[in-house]
Amino acid sequence: MIEVRIFGTPTACATGISDSWKRMAGWVRTQLQARYGDVVRVQYYDVFSREAEQFSDALDMVRDGHPLPLVFIGSEMLSSGGKISVSRDLGIQDSSQAERSWHPSGRG
Repeated sequence: MIEVRIFGTPTACATGISDSWKRMAGWVRTQLQARYGDVVRVQYYDVFSREAEQFSDALDMVRDGHPLPLVFIGSEMLSSGGKISVSRDLGIQDSSQAERSWHPSGRG
């Protein structure tokens, strides 16, 4: 199973509070599951939630000033700040290879 974790937080905007990173995480989940099937699991965590407390590495990065959203694949940080993208090739040929072939460099 490939775990993709996205850490963000709601933001204030002119019309109130926006949870756009959470919505984008849902879109990423749909895109990755369409491509790789159930071997990819995408989870979104609000950095102020109790669920996020189990990921001290991500919370330490937030405290150290890394901009949100933070995107991890497994234990490797893929990106910090900016747009969430699924364009990175995970190095998987098909869903049957997903668990054994992913590598943070994308080279398998």
